[in-house]
Amino acid sequence: DVTHQTVMTSDYIDRLRMNSASYGEFIYQITHFYADFHKKVAGMDGFYVHDSSAIAYAIAPELFKVKEGAVRVITEGPAMGHTLLKEGDKRYPIDEWSGKPKQRVCVEVDDKGLLELYMATMTQRAAL
Repeated sequence: DVTHQTVMTSDYIDRLRMNSASYGEFIYQITHFYADFHKKVAGMDGFYVHDSSAIAYAIAPELFKVKEGAVRVITEGPAMGHTLLKEGDKRYPIDEWSGKPKQRVCVEVDDKGLLELYMATMTQRAAL
């Protein structure tokens, strides 16, 4: 869900297109279909930043708030596909999570900071 906290708007993509000689046009072209889809389906001006959020966490984890705990993915029933995080060490009568390793899960992001990082990365000149 944390990747739904950052949206690249059409204005943002236009600025990137103008300011990034190396990548701007390419990014505009590959995101155009995605932006159109979100506009038609959800009435959004822009699109969520899924893959770029993962990369941003790898290079700037300070932009994210994380929680730790065992993670489970529901594989049947009405909640199928949902991911659950068990925080803390509390035990339950049915506790299939016991002994599972803790994972770090991003729960919040500084969306403005992520977009600034992306813009700065895409507009800097390539090293020779």
